[in-house]
Amino acid sequence: MKAVFLTGIKHCGKTTLGKLLAERLGAEFIDTDDVITAQTGMSPREVFLSQGNTGFQAAEYRACLAVAERAAAQKSPLVAATGGGICDNPPALDALRGQGVFVFLDVNEARILARVLKKAVPLPDGTLGNLPAYIAREKPRTPEDVGRVFHPVFAAREAKYRALADVVFSPGDCPPEHNAGELAGALAAGAT
Repeated sequence: MKAVFLTGIKHCGKTTLGKLLAERLGAEFIDTDDVITAQTGMSPREVFLSQGNTGFQAAEYRACLAVAERAAAQKSPLVAATGGGICDNPPALDALRGQGVFVFLDVNEARILARVLKKAVPLPDGTLGNLPAYIAREKPRTPEDVGRVFHPVFAAREAKYRALADVVFSPGDCPPEHNAGELAGALAAGAT
């Protein structure tokens, strides 16, 4: 296995689990969001807000090309956390295909929504801020508003992630270190 590409909706734990999994596997860890920032000088959110979805997807594609090249060149494994919307970016997925396995982190909707809401902050205009861009652009005012925007996106992306996954892993409600050990065991056992 050359690389493990962790996929799933934003706030499912890709970065946290990815870093711990990389430690267990003696692998390098890369977050495609960090690659986007290094390549563009902007955070993924800033790219999305300034260049729209088309510009963001182009930046994500370039980041995935760089990650794929790195995976192909390395002798040791690589673990990469991908962006929460990569399932809607076929060129970015195609850039990674063939370099490793896609792991879908299957976390239930209520748990992810709770994580999203935990980070939300009230803004002076009465809306909630510090939300994923696809939610923030709808200018939600209440947690219920956030949930109404989040639900259809979650449902659509979950189906796409399941379809592209080589491995579906459901992190338990336990310490991340335990989940990293479980996933490492599943990958070592060839659960692909």
